[in-house]
Amino acid sequence: MKLTKKYIQSSKLALALSAALVLTLAGASLVEAKSLYVSKAGNNADGLTWQSAWNELDQIDWNKVEVNDEIFIDGGAYGGSMTYRKPLIIGKGIPPQSGGLIIISQGQGLEHGGVAVINGLNKTNFCGIQAIGKRGFVFRSYGRRGWLKVTNCTTGVYTKDGSQNYFQGLEIANCGVGAHLEGDSVALVQANIHDNIKNVEIHNPGASVGTQSPSGLYACWIYNGPQAVPPGNAAGITVTAGAVPPVSGNPSGNAVINNCVLGPNLMQGVDNGFPGLKINGCLFLNAYSSSLTLRNSTELDRCTLFVTARNSLGNPKTAIRVLAGNNSIRNSIIYGGVVRIPQGLSYGPKNTQFATTGNTSALSAGLVDPLFVSPVGTYQEPVSFAVLKNANFALKPGSPAQGTGAQVTSVQAVLNQLQ
Repeated sequence: MKLTKKYIQSSKLALALSAALVLTLAGASLVEAKSLYVSKAGNNADGLTWQSAWNELDQIDWNKVEVNDEIFIDGGAYGGSMTYRKPLIIGKGIPPQSGGLIIISQGQGLEHGGVAVINGLNKTNFCGIQAIGKRGFVFRSYGRRGWLKVTNCTTGVYTKDGSQNYFQGLEIANCGVGAHLEGDSVALVQANIHDNIKNVEIHNPGASVGTQSPSGLYACWIYNGPQAVPPGNAAGITVTAGAVPPVSGNPSGNAVINNCVLGPNLMQGVDNGFPGLKINGCLFLNAYSSSLTLRNSTELDRCTLFVTARNSLGNPKTAIRVLAGNNSIRNSIIYGGVVRIPQGLSYGPKNTQFATTGNTSALSAGLVDPLFVSPVGTYQEPVSFAVLKNANFALKPGSPAQGTGAQVTSVQAVLNQLQ
């Protein structure tokens, strides 16, 4: 099988992932690639056919994996699943300065197109997927969200010291940490991440100058299910810095959260402590405590932050909290909750806010109802998971908030980006 730009584009990757793949291949010599297979039904001979497939994830012979090869993981019959008990530890990456990719994909056809499940056996496995010091691999869905499910691990997906690695279409649930992203241009794309003790950690993110997709999340849904009331203490996404200095000079930012839905049933939406994070086009759905905490030069653009005034314990919710840093908040809708921004700070150029209290003048001159399609002003705690999942935060015709607010206006809108 020859890996071409047309072949890559046909897999319906997210914009950032697609752009990165095409650019990676544009300078690469297109070489004949082979298909490799993992299946519990395989005889573990050589991985070259479904019959001779490696029969566990730790049985992959990485010495046989070459640039542009594609590893297919059997999910059992379509409509069903196949469960693997060992972690998938990436054993090979692409050398620096070389083109091409290593691709890991869902099984194809009625016999193999079910859901592949990595089950960590009540968190006895440290991770479901681990990539340390690797570059240039892609987990790819052929137009299907949740083709690979990682569950019951200490950490669902763990990356460190790698670069240009992408995970598309995963479901990560019921782990200690859903995903720990650490590295240069490491991205979760079109993933569902839910009911983990901590859903996502982004640590020391990087994005090399000229890289098309900085580290972060694209078109993901991060939430806790209806049973999570009250939810855990962690934010849906926490961005932190350690000893490694941030990458500077990259106009795309060091990390992004792009066109995602955060909620329902998160304690907090995003808590950022790293310079250069950009949050674009996202919908924040009724965090239990606080939608957004900003430090260290965060840019918020075209987002919608919705909370009811108080949680089920009667405590006031925070719409947005600014603790430090030269932040930017623009073209966004903030509906409900307390605005905790120090006096003297002012943001713009254009925001819409309604039913907020606190230092509201920092966001806009006044309070204006944005007129969402769904009657969110009638929502009272406790707001059910089903109501928020089906709510529509698109603007009605004639809304005074035109030009502001999230580009992803509902849970279904983000799910429609890959089905």
